Amino acid sequence: MKKTLFLTVATSIITPLLVCGITLTNWYYNLTLPLYKDALAAISDTNVPKFYLPPSRCSTYAVTVSHLLGTGEYAYADAWDVDEAGPNKSIWEGTAQSISELEHLLLANNNELQIGDMIGIYDPNSNFNLPGRGYTHIAYYFGDGIVFQQYGPLILKSDLDDFLSEIDGEIKEVIRAGKNTNQKNQIEKKEIIPGFYELNYGKLIAP
Repeated sequence: MKKTLFLTVATSIITPLLVCGITLTNWYYNLTLPLYKDALAAISDTNVPKFYLPPSRCSTYAVTVSHLLGTGEYAYADAWDVDEAGPNKSIWEGTAQSISELEHLLLANNNELQIGDMIGIYDPNSNFNLPGRGYTHIAYYFGDGIVFQQYGPLILKSDLDDFLSEIDGEIKEVIRAGKNTNQKNQIEKKEIIPGFYELNYGKLIAP
């Protein structure tokens, strides 16, 4: 009887706190059901590197993914500074509402999207938006319109067009790792289970 009463009282206290915590997290990071579906897609796909990062470290996630997948060595920086850090190179800057529009704009400059490119995204919901910052979100381009990214506390595998539509965002820049550099990020990795990593950051390319 006492045990049942204790469980009832505990549940009545804990459940509202959990609901409140989840609600506040969703509100603060602008998390919606489609984004949670992208998170499940990332969890179930061993091609998507998963590792611990504090929330809102999108550029750290994207740069680390490029290192882990061997698609380029970028210097680490905040999302809005990645284009000017170390050997990183901006190959396009402007405004595009979709992948197809971006590809058209790149083609006009005799260029094209490549796996491993970083895509700078303006997110009107971002808590990091400040004057002078054209965008505050970075995603890793995996090809075929798919990006790997950290959004708030979640790691996502997203169709970029769907993601832009969900957050009412815009593509603002495409960044590529510098080719003429002998520098390499030194990151110790241990794959715990397929797709899930334990990392130890050592010497990194200077911004």
